[in-house]
Amino acid sequence: MTGRSVLKSTRPTSVFITKSYRDRSLALCGAVFATGIVAPALMAVWDSRRKISAPGDDGTRGKEESALSLEVVIPAYLEASVIPESISYIRKALTHWPGGSTSVRVIASDEETAVSASSADHVNLVGRTGKASAVNYGVAQSSADIVVLTDANCQIVPQDWPALLMDELQVFDLVSCNKGEILSSDTFFWAYERWVKSKQRNTLAVVGEFLAFRRRDYNAIPPDRISDDIAIAISFDKRGKRVGVSDQIGVLEEGAGPQEQWERRVRIASGQLYEVVPQFTGLTRSLAGRRYLIHKIYRLTVGPVAFWAAVAMLLRRAEWKGRAGILAGVLASVANYRYGFMGNTAASRATVVVGLQAVPPVAAVRALTRVGRGSRQGGQWQKVAR
Repeated sequence: MTGRSVLKSTRPTSVFITKSYRDRSLALCGAVFATGIVAPALMAVWDSRRKISAPGDDGTRGKEESALSLEVVIPAYLEASVIPESISYIRKALTHWPGGSTSVRVIASDEETAVSASSADHVNLVGRTGKASAVNYGVAQSSADIVVLTDANCQIVPQDWPALLMDELQVFDLVSCNKGEILSSDTFFWAYERWVKSKQRNTLAVVGEFLAFRRRDYNAIPPDRISDDIAIAISFDKRGKRVGVSDQIGVLEEGAGPQEQWERRVRIASGQLYEVVPQFTGLTRSLAGRRYLIHKIYRLTVGPVAFWAAVAMLLRRAEWKGRAGILAGVLASVANYRYGFMGNTAASRATVVVGLQAVPPVAAVRALTRVGRGSRQGGQWQKVAR
């Protein structure tokens, strides 16, 4: 009787302790995941109080602004249908440059794009060796004081951005901007990014669609880099150069189809992991680097691990019917983000947060594969012709 009474009194306590432990573990995973969203926002509010001082003179700041020349360099591959309009739009914008001469240079990796870009001031036809190589070549060929890197399929806004850029170059050595996509399911993602960067401008969270710098400040990046934008930003940051995001300049591009967007997300994430993780310690030494690690890398590493751990806990503790519902919801969200069967609807946009958590694991596998292959794998990816 004594043994039975002890068993009856201790069993409920054991169940309670186990359930309490699971609840705390689930709450902890939720908090860790949410930190990836909340922490950058809190840092942005705090950091918005900081005053950004102008960088030191590098030799060109002593030159009269009215004499500074500017060249827009467009690395382009399979962009034959969009490059003429891009050149025309950029030419109109360059009339707002308050400095000296301006020009447009296209680094074409295919002959059809080179022919379509004939209205540019300079067209260089190169082989397809990756965007990083095209960028290096374009900057090396330029003789302008200021170089702007952009893509053929985007539009820099507002049209007087060159005048705004002149002001930004008094604050930053490398200037980037905010990005938006037209008719994209990632609307909330871009709005969040834009808000954080507007408060936290001195950051390495740049976009490759707009990078501006003094040509003499540029150091060639390794040609095998996939994420050329973060490689350039890290290069500037390592040398004590100020990297920042303009809150007045932006780029817009048409939202890609679901499968193209998925591939783009995975490629960018794998590139960031490949570039950044080996340089983690070095990046913690700079303010811009620390901001970037918390803003971007946390969401590619710690955040998704916590998310999938929470999903596993929910599946384990739920009844069979509940498990089926949870699993169906998660798989549907990922499949919708990957294939877009729900279209660009409110319901589809609501699944984006879950769908995005499937990107880091795939990107991590791809980044590890690149580490194993080393430099034998160039900085290329499957490109959709435009």
